[in-house]
Amino acid sequence: MTMRKEDQDLRKLFQRGQPPESDLSVKIMQQLRMEQQNNKKERLYMKHKVKLLVAAGMLVAVSSAVGASHLLSLKDSKGNVVYEEKAMHETQPGVTPASDLTWKGKVNTIGDRELNAGEAGIIYVASDNPEHQLELRFHPFQFNDAAAFQTKLGHPELNVPNSLEGGYSFEKGKIHFGPALDLRLLSSDEQLAMAQELREQAEQAGKDYAIKPVALSDEFWDAQSVYSNGEDEISLRILNLGDQSHTASWEDTIQMTKTQLKEDGKEAILTQYTDSTRMELVWIVEDTDKSVNYQFILESKSGDIDAEELEQIWKTLLK
Repeated sequence: MTMRKEDQDLRKLFQRGQPPESDLSVKIMQQLRMEQQNNKKERLYMKHKVKLLVAAGMLVAVSSAVGASHLLSLKDSKGNVVYEEKAMHETQPGVTPASDLTWKGKVNTIGDRELNAGEAGIIYVASDNPEHQLELRFHPFQFNDAAAFQTKLGHPELNVPNSLEGGYSFEKGKIHFGPALDLRLLSSDEQLAMAQELREQAEQAGKDYAIKPVALSDEFWDAQSVYSNGEDEISLRILNLGDQSHTASWEDTIQMTKTQLKEDGKEAILTQYTDSTRMELVWIVEDTDKSVNYQFILESKSGDIDAEELEQIWKTLLK
């Protein structure tokens, strides 16, 4: 059983030894709050495989060195780069031992079964776990109502709409709040003591596992709302970058076209994937009072939505 991508993102965020983005390697997710706690400039490693097709009028410096080519970027009002894109070569994934896959599969199953929406917990599984590893899992809050989504988000200044231009109505949403406890901030002795405590709980309950509930922080780090018009859908994702920057990295095997847009002093990056109907538009929203930046990602996978329509929705959201 292979490890799901969202679980890989969470493992990177909360148990990775040292550091990114973009996807925000989540990569939302990452995501998220390892980078802020460790004062890292790059967060959320997003691993898209890409061969860039330079759009007309786009100034790009491309290098063959891994991570060396700065493609497009977005800056805040002070001129600081908040979001940037880099190209890198494709890397082969490492081989995960069969025992780890078995253990992680059990963790995934237990987390999905035992944790409800908006809950977090540290999971200990006794079998296939000779090193007594702990794994943090948490689930987002789920919503089918725009008002409830906006209330839980708690940021009216971000102006998350009930609908989007073109007849798109709010259909569903989810919000991730990061766990208040980060396993990586615990010492080896503290982690071992926690594993021992959970192992004893599992034995007393006659089970192979135990879960330690973990409180969630008050601040969201990833929120996504989905809007529909018939069979067409557009998603709006917001990543809370805090006072950090966000670097998106792509490998150079999937074709795409990128265009930098400008509207009333605001900038965005439009990405159109050559081998699919997927498009996404990225921009930055500042909260200057709190010195916090938010990355907005408007995405469509429908062939019935063109770049001009997505750009018009962005312009409307800027107002």
